[in-house]
Parts: sequence; C-alpha cells; structure tokens
Amino acid sequence: MIIVTAVFLVFLLFSIRKNTDVFSNDISQEAFSLKNTNAVRGILAISIVLCHLTARVERELPFVSMSIMASVGVGLFFIFSGYSLVVSLKNKPNYMNGFLKKRFVNLGIPYLILILIYIFVRCVFFDVPFKEILTRTVKGDLISNSWYMVAILVFSVIFWLVFRKKGFNTKKTVLKICIGIAIYIFCCVIFGWPEWWILTCEMFVVGICFAYKKDSIEMTLKNNYWLFAGIAFIFSLGAYLFPAIFNRIINLPFSFARGKFTFDVWFINSVLMGFFIPIFLCILMYKFNVINRITSFLGKISLEIYLFHGLIIECLLDLGLPKISEELFTIMVLIITLALAVITNKISSYITKLNV
Repeated sequence: MIIVTAVFLVFLLFSIRKNTDVFSNDISQEAFSLKNTNAVRGILAISIVLCHLTARVERELPFVSMSIMASVGVGLFFIFSGYSLVVSLKNKPNYMNGFLKKRFVNLGIPYLILILIYIFVRCVFFDVPFKEILTRTVKGDLISNSWYMVAILVFSVIFWLVFRKKGFNTKKTVLKICIGIAIYIFCCVIFGWPEWWILTCEMFVVGICFAYKKDSIEMTLKNNYWLFAGIAFIFSLGAYLFPAIFNRIINLPFSFARGKFTFDVWFINSVLMGFFIPIFLCILMYKFNVINRITSFLGKISLEIYLFHGLIIECLLDLGLPKISEELFTIMVLIITLALAVITNKISSYITKLNV
C-alpha cells in the first residue's frame, strides 16, 4: 500500500492549482462552484478508500496517516451536501417540488444496486448467511460502510420538513435543522450504533449556515484571509494532536460504551478533526483548486466509489489477497471499485432520466 499511497499523494500534489495570488488577501469566487467541489469530492472518495485500506494492511507510508481521512472526508461531504441543498433552494424557485422523490431516486438507486450486489456476492460466492448480514445491519454495521447513505437520506427528510413551506427565518431554520439532527444523534446512541454514525453529522449544519452567510463570510475572509487560515490550521493541528495533549496534561482514561458506540478520547479526537480540518480545507479552496480531467471524472462517480469499496475490500480479504501482496490488494480494490462505480453511475443516470 506504500507505493499506491505515495503515487496518490504525488498525483494530488501535481493536481493543485492556485486560484489567485497566494500571498494576497484575494479569494476566488469559484471556490464552491460545482466544478471545484466535484473535483474535491473525487479526491476525498479515493482518500476514504485508502483510509479504510490502512486498517487492513500491515505497512503504510511513514509519517502519512490516511486514517484521519475518514472523519475529514465525510465531514467535507456533509458540508458540500448542506451547502448545495441551500444554494439550489435559493436559485431554483420550484426546487422543493418533488424534492423527496428526486432525492431518493438520485441517492437510492445506487444504494439499492449496492445492496442487491452485496447480498448476492456475499451469500452466493462467500457463503455468508443472510441472517448475519441482517443482524449486522440492525446493529448499525451497515452493508459496505453505507451508513453515510442512510444518514444523508435522513438529513434530506429533515431538510424537506423544515423547508417544505415557502419563507423561512435563518435562525429558526438552523435551529430546526439542529433539533432534527440532535434527534438523529440521540437515536444512534440509544440503539448503540457505532460512533461513526454521529462523528461529523454537525457538518451538514455547517454547510447550511455557510450557504446562508456566504457573502458576509467571504467579505470577512477577504479582509483577513491568512489570519483565518492560520487560526484554522492551528485548531486543525490541535485536533490532530488532541489525544497526545490530553494524555500528557490530564492522563485520565475514560470511556463510555453502549452497544457498538464508544465515547472516549479517540471519539473526541475524530469529532474535532472532522470539524476543524474540513473548515481549514474549505478556506484553502479559496486559494487553490484540484480541477483536472481525472479529479472531475472521479468526482462524478464519488458516491458510487464510496458505496462499493467496502464490498470489494471484504471480498478480497476473504480471498486472502493481502497475504500475497498488499500493493496488489490495494490496486485491485481501486480497479474493481472504479469499474463498478462507473457501471452503477451509468445505470443510475439512465433510470433517473426515465423518472424525470
């Protein structure tokens, strides 16, 4: 996996382009354009795949931890989702007409394809009992790390409940969204679902708030860009180093567990990283972009990449491929995931057009 990770990081480095003069306070007006966020989604999707692969291999690139990309990547996905929903609401007068149907078709079709393929492959070729898959699902350990799909569909319903009527007050709207997500968090804890269900869900609210206050935020940012970038970097670094800082200063172990949900110093670490690092990266997007043909292509199938990589990892692990070669294992996961993502995207796009 060392070679693949190194190649990815080199590709990322050479993909970075500046939007404006780096040392000035000027910021790009296209930072959160569809083209730019789509390219970032592509980078994030591959980063999350590599993150999940690090837990299955023995060797990874020294001094580079891809494991942090789970909370960071999903946090950014939630920001983009909340932001894009509000922007679409502002720019499209009839956006809420048939909102839930369009949302569930766009997100539900690839998810349904994943579920059918997952059950067929795991039950037929790997003799995994269907009851075991069902039991894991009930306990919150969903098919192929697809909890994000459930979360974003729940958030879409919350968004629809709040915005289904015309006219809204910013503070009341955000409060209602927060209450809805608080109920979601409460349910996840009560059911004892794994902590990743709630680590970064607040970033959906951050995306909504940013869309509302984008003009004033950008005006403030333009006047003091590097000050805010520096502050965000310091907080991001503090979030990353939180376990070491906490253990050195307090040195008091604590943990609360309910089912598969665990609240401890590492939970706080993931929450902090999933909050501050995505915000820091959003600030950097005003100066830099990663737009090219490859990242744009990956961005278009980023949802499908996220959905299918867990299935491929499970299957290749059961075949013992990591024991033969960790690099081959990583390459095969990426190749098969990309192939399935492209096919599923085309099928989903075709079905979506039929429903328009």
